[in-house]
Amino acid sequence: MSQIVDWDELPKNPSSKGDGKGKSDGVKYLKFEDGKRYRIRLISKPVAYQQHWKPVIVRSPGTDKDGNVIDPLMQLGFKPETRYSIWILDREDNNTLKVMDFGASIYKEIVEWKVGFSEEPGGMNGPDFQIKIEGIKRNRKYKILALERKPFTQEELDMFKQSKLREKLEEIRKPNTPEEIRKIYEKAKSEGKLRGDDPEVAGNDAPAAIPTPTPVPTPVAAPVAAAPAPVAKPAAKPATPAADDPLAW
Repeated sequence: MSQIVDWDELPKNPSSKGDGKGKSDGVKYLKFEDGKRYRIRLISKPVAYQQHWKPVIVRSPGTDKDGNVIDPLMQLGFKPETRYSIWILDREDNNTLKVMDFGASIYKEIVEWKVGFSEEPGGMNGPDFQIKIEGIKRNRKYKILALERKPFTQEELDMFKQSKLREKLEEIRKPNTPEEIRKIYEKAKSEGKLRGDDPEVAGNDAPAAIPTPTPVPTPVAAPVAAAPAPVAKPAAKPATPAADDPLAW
């Protein structure tokens, strides 16, 4: 599954569906354009996933719980890219609720703010951020500037809670299944629409089609003594009761 992460950790398991544009899910997305500035307010934490751009656009399921690679494109040698998505308020568009997709460079800049101020960037005391786009397309650079702090209003917090933002974000960023990836790959291949750097196009010794994995018998685990129950860490005191806090992901 897609994975909610903090602002100081890396995703622990590759995961991800589709091209990320949400054409039929009713969600609005922030689209970065060359030469523009954006003012946004982050909401809670991002979800991390692994995105393939080539030879087809899909999100990677990565490995199973035992560490076996189940992503057919990874089995062919393609490596997905770590991406993040987060809910934001778009200050330039009447505070419209949107999803912002971003990469490691923006993630690291926001981590620096968290380290410097010891606050959650998407928490109650987080700031507005300005994102300036420099360069064109693949040569883009993202300049991040923290502006004044902007606590959420009670009306906004109520909206976040009613919208079930965490569940919706995890749903729209869930991974494609291996079966879906095989179908998408084979369809693109038959139509001559594989995106560049495909092993077959490059003339490498790639298989004619994504191989269907051979089922592996599930090993019978030896009985293990029950482990003692872990001691829970004391929860940080939220601005509202934990059960009702729409920012406590």
